[in-house]
Amino acid sequence: MNKDMDASKDSWSQLGKDYFRQARINVDGLRMREALTGENDVLEQFFDVEHVFDSTRPTAKLLIP
Repeated sequence: MNKDMDASKDSWSQLGKDYFRQARINVDGLRMREALTGENDVLEQFFDVEHVFDSTRPTAKLLIP
């Protein structure tokens, strides 16, 4: 997994001699599916996924089994 987009933790950072790196969390359909199925709750701190997820969209059935 690309650590730059690792949503297993809320945040992380690395400070080196010549660089600074920090976490990035994608807000996309995959993260929303994980939130709706209970696999990951990292988006919970930003918004209520159940409130914004539109289950009537044609692709919604592909995200939620």
